Amino acid sequence: MSITTMTESPLRALEEIGLHSTQPVHYQLAPSELTSQTLERKEGVLNDTGALLIATGEFTGRSPKDKFTVRDELTMNTVHWNEFNIPIESKYFDRMQAKLLDYLSTKEIWVRDCFACADPTYRLNIRVINENPWSNLFAYNMFLRPSEDELDSFEPEWHIIQAPGFKADPATDGTRQHNFAMVSFTKKMILIGGTGYTGEMKKGIFTILNYILPHEKNVLSMHCSANMGKNGDTAIFFGLSGTGKTTLSADKKKVSSESDPVRDIKKIKDLNTNRNIKIILTREDDTYSTPQERAAFAKAKNPDLFISVHINNAPRDMWNI
Repeated sequence: MSITTMTESPLRALEEIGLHSTQPVHYQLAPSELTSQTLERKEGVLNDTGALLIATGEFTGRSPKDKFTVRDELTMNTVHWNEFNIPIESKYFDRMQAKLLDYLSTKEIWVRDCFACADPTYRLNIRVINENPWSNLFAYNMFLRPSEDELDSFEPEWHIIQAPGFKADPATDGTRQHNFAMVSFTKKMILIGGTGYTGEMKKGIFTILNYILPHEKNVLSMHCSANMGKNGDTAIFFGLSGTGKTTLSADKKKVSSESDPVRDIKKIKDLNTNRNIKIILTREDDTYSTPQERAAFAKAKNPDLFISVHINNAPRDMWNI
């Protein structure tokens, strides 16, 4: 559906943040509609499995050096300013907001209302405004989806405004180069431009939650996923991006008990006889081996592949908990 076929209140809400659109404004479109529009606009293609493929252009990943947080009265003494929490003055954010919204006013745009945080106690209402249907599809996949009843009374707390086609002018906009991501905790708004990499939206929400949860909610935020076992026991999966945290958390088998990795090791060993793959284990019981010992062992055996399976990185008597 299009927001222009609904009541006037959503349009007025956009005008309240300075967006006076002269083109169609699409609201809460289904994935099939967003995919069709992307194909019609020749902004993506389908692969042989039916998945939508997008070429994001110049940027295929985040650009941490081009992400800025407004340093004002609210954040002056509450943010640890450093090489990745890069400050920017409010005047630059205000200027960028005006320029970005003016740019979008002549564009067809896609709007999506969604949530971050599954627990209602900490839930954040987010309104995402995109220049492309495929960016809005990313928001559909990434964030929690309100029900129809929840949409009826939805009031956004934060806005993400994302326009890959809009480029900053470093000479006047306070940026390092033409792409940027700017966060204002005072305005509760994230501005993203000059990059088609949609992960900037996800990381923008992670950034604000890493401030809001500990600072305002007294909750420690962690870069992890979680899963619950049959008996209610919970496992937390830590790791860098791309290491499989989400896959593990979505496993229907509910991987969680400490014995599961042991069983997995036994399965690996079975490959030795079942598939004619030579498997050499650094140890076959719970004996602790230092990282240096494991590295030396692997170097001596000169394997084609080294697999490290961890339950914990130290013996139980060293956990201090």
